[in-house]
Amino acid sequence: MRTTFTAITFAVLLGASVLAGCSSDSTPSTCQALQDFSASLQTLVSPDTLTGGKSAVKSAFDDAESSFNDVKKSASDQFGSDVDSLDKAVSDLGDAISNAGQGGSVGDSVSAVTDAINQVVSAYDTLQKDASSELSDCNLSPASTAAS
Repeated sequence: MRTTFTAITFAVLLGASVLAGCSSDSTPSTCQALQDFSASLQTLVSPDTLTGGKSAVKSAFDDAESSFNDVKKSASDQFGSDVDSLDKAVSDLGDAISNAGQGGSVGDSVSAVTDAINQVVSAYDTLQKDASSELSDCNLSPASTAAS
């Protein structure tokens, strides 16, 4: 009887660990995804990045965009309109960076990228406020204070 109980217990524990492994796909938790995006956004808006030229901004943007893809996967159901607004802002920033130096003055390019970064920061700050109220155990910093 004890052997049967031990075998059943082992089978239940093994089954639970297999199921946990299956349910734990590569999508990070909403909190972790938001924290990762916040960190990449902080790098993007840092003075070192912004004064490092187009390649520095593009590299930081690529990292932020990659982190944002995880936010879309994990937070869209819960924070749909905020994620949609941030998605548009991230897309517009990508366009502004790609178009920088493609015509017009350097000042126009800098202004377009700066405006697009401000839109991303604003959209993230809205998402951060809404997420902070719903995910009270998740420590999220507003992006607008990232470079201070």
